[in-house]
Amino acid sequence: MPEGITFVEMPPPDPQSSVGPGDEITSQNIPGRLGLPVWTADGRRAVTTAGHVATSVGSKVLKHAEVIGFVESTDYPAKRSKGEECADLAVIALHPRVWDAPLMVAAVKNGAEYDQLRVTTASADNHGWVRGCSERWVNTPTDGAWADVLISNRAISSPGDSGALVTDGGPNAIGHIVAGAVPAYSL
Repeated sequence: MPEGITFVEMPPPDPQSSVGPGDEITSQNIPGRLGLPVWTADGRRAVTTAGHVATSVGSKVLKHAEVIGFVESTDYPAKRSKGEECADLAVIALHPRVWDAPLMVAAVKNGAEYDQLRVTTASADNHGWVRGCSERWVNTPTDGAWADVLISNRAISSPGDSGALVTDGGPNAIGHIVAGAVPAYSL
């Protein structure tokens, strides 16, 4: 070994992954999609999905078999008493090696009848308009209810799209997918 040269063994680098709205995920083998980037109460980077996709606080969230984060909080109708309202929303705290793609959302706004809708998925047929608004939507006779529901004019989502961000067709976020009935409507 030549004089003046020092060899230091270094660990291999961690892979850097990225996530963005509409990416396919699973949590405890339940499929869904990522929604709006947010921050946790203590300032960590996070992203939303539907609560019925990420049902257990602390559980791993995977994208293509890689852990991207852990469920920070969750709420969904089956967790609530009969008729009790909820948003069906989960927050996923991102792993430090995972970065979130920038999202160009101008604002979060309330949707209304006739608003344009666009779901952030790879589907080419992911747009429609708001046919109606409901203060509550009950899916089963024993669970809680979704609150402030927009009903699309046709199915703009597919099974497994729960949690995907919905915009007004432009830069404003107005919700996320929680359910639907192909080909009739999405909620």
